[in-house]
Amino acid sequence: MEGERELHEKILILRMSLALLNKHELEMDLFMKDMEIIDKLKKITDIFPDSEKDRVKAKEFCDRRLNMNTAKTKMENLLSMVTKPCSLLELSMEKVVEVNITREELPKTLELKVLEWPTKKIENTRKKLFIIDQHNFDELNAVYAI
Repeated sequence: MEGERELHEKILILRMSLALLNKHELEMDLFMKDMEIIDKLKKITDIFPDSEKDRVKAKEFCDRRLNMNTAKTKMENLLSMVTKPCSLLELSMEKVVEVNITREELPKTLELKVLEWPTKKIENTRKKLFIIDQHNFDELNAVYAI
């Protein structure tokens, strides 16, 4: 149970982080639209000459956006991997354990699998935790660097 709680907590953190990335992505899109308007004004009025500083800032912004997209994709893939539904067999074993069906009521092949289920479930949870722990999101450091 401890492993399942840890897995659910990590999945929740990933989902919250993904929601924040989506929010920041929308903000960056709005900023990009504002910058496009300013750029058009510059071309029309020619009173704001482009500077090296502006080009550096624009490149930094594009790099942040790219890093955000990369981190977001990695997070979505990771969440998909660790939250995908179990097999039908695993779902049925979980239900058998949940409702306390006696071994005598089960077919012999399923009875053996149900006996192995608690160990298998712990193993599956550990695998998912391992997968989450192995991922890093270095791109986020670049996105939120000041």
